[in-house]
Amino acid sequence: MTRSKAPVVKLHENVDRIIYSIAFVISHANSREIKPTQYDIVKTLFLADRAHLNKWGRPVTYDNYCAMQHGPVPSVSYDLLKENKYIIRKFGIKDIPWKRYPAGTANHYLNAQKLDFEDVLSPSDIEALKDAFSTVSSLGFTQIRKLTHEDAAYVDAWEDESNCKSFDMSLGLLFDTANYEEAERIAEQSEYV
Repeated sequence: MTRSKAPVVKLHENVDRIIYSIAFVISHANSREIKPTQYDIVKTLFLADRAHLNKWGRPVTYDNYCAMQHGPVPSVSYDLLKENKYIIRKFGIKDIPWKRYPAGTANHYLNAQKLDFEDVLSPSDIEALKDAFSTVSSLGFTQIRKLTHEDAAYVDAWEDESNCKSFDMSLGLLFDTANYEEAERIAEQSEYV
């Protein structure tokens, strides 16, 4: 039996905002002598996008989220961190501005190029990314997993019984109080951001 889910709208992904956000998180973590993993970065982006959406009425990255086994994942960000050649070609990216190093079962991300973050990210974007990274770095894997698995958009999207590995999440449910009309407006305007 298929259950009814919240409406899903697709944002026009802003690859510049996505790349600058990832590079900022890596640079910020490295400045604190932390080697972030892919998990740390995607959870930071999720918490930052959600917080910024609720405080300022728009996400930081304009990435689309999907529910995966270990929680919400920003789709393009995830592919860039995994160096997915199709996505790199699709967006015409010539160089990924960070380095990925294998470390056991995870990868660490280091050496983000010194980009002029303020050229793409607003002060409120940067504040949201810093705050989100502080949350992720202060909580362990289990606590972050629990926090993100309890998010209404994740709960609505995830299906334990399915063979699929990911499910589109509703932007409208990322608001503290569900707001599908505002999500639709943001999606319509995302092409011009």
